[in-house]
Amino acid sequence: MLVLGLALSAPLQAQESAPEEKPKTEKKAPKYPKRYDTNKDGIITEDEIAAGKAADKAKRDAKRQADLEKYDANSDGKLDKEERAIMKADRDAERETKRLEREAKKQEQAARRAEREAKRQERAAQKAERESKKK
Repeated sequence: MLVLGLALSAPLQAQESAPEEKPKTEKKAPKYPKRYDTNKDGIITEDEIAAGKAADKAKRDAKRQADLEKYDANSDGKLDKEERAIMKADRDAERETKRLEREAKKQEQAARRAEREAKRQERAAQKAERESKKK
């Protein structure tokens, strides 16, 4: 009987000394985008969440409708496999174009920085040359 009591108390002591862990079933509160905070007070209320979700849904629905109007070649009110493939190809091309534009912009910025640095070094060299002539 004493052995059974010790055997049962050992797990309890281990639980008491172990750091407290949250059960795996407990979920974190969802993090909502800052754009939902319409009054910019730092707190997103239930009304703001509902309004934000409704706005997001309206935007998605409008996008779907625009896609349907643009890609529904046979006007059956839905996109078939070929129409979806065309839509995907267009989106992929748009993404690639944007990626290339971002890369070109980064290269232009790097070139401008290099040009400014070269001018700065040239001015520093000219200044050093003027100072050496004074001596």
